[in-house]
Amino acid sequence: MAIQAEAYAAADFAPEQPAVFRDRMALAPGLCLVACDAAGAVLGYLLSHPWVDAAPPALHSALGALPPAAVCWYLHDCAVASRAHGQGMAAVLYAQALAQARAQGLVRGALVAVDGAASYWQRLGYQVRDLGAGQSKLAAYGPGAAYMVRAFG
Repeated sequence: MAIQAEAYAAADFAPEQPAVFRDRMALAPGLCLVACDAAGAVLGYLLSHPWVDAAPPALHSALGALPPAAVCWYLHDCAVASRAHGQGMAAVLYAQALAQARAQGLVRGALVAVDGAASYWQRLGYQVRDLGAGQSKLAAYGPGAAYMVRAFG
């Protein structure tokens, strides 16, 4: 929770509560990862889970259950402590979770890019997708939030 607070200190949305993190970890433990230093201190995390396309979960909400027909890997959050920036930790967490998502048969990825992060995700093959009438769901993520998708090749 401290890493989340640090990562989003200047964000236009409130950090999520521990219950949201626990919900994601309980539903998809193989898709929720942490990176630690040699002493076991957490330096970064990635929360993700199977989901349905074009329907990002509401921010600050527990899911309770996963949809039975999920084919999409939804990357809920990835953050790295400032003391670990520049070490490639986010890329390692992403690659490991992506491999796990593919192994589970998920065929595309989705996420909501916040705070100008869309360019980072574009470098990883994600493209902005307009949600049409559902675009209003992104308001809680702050100005400039973008729903992004990527097919797995």
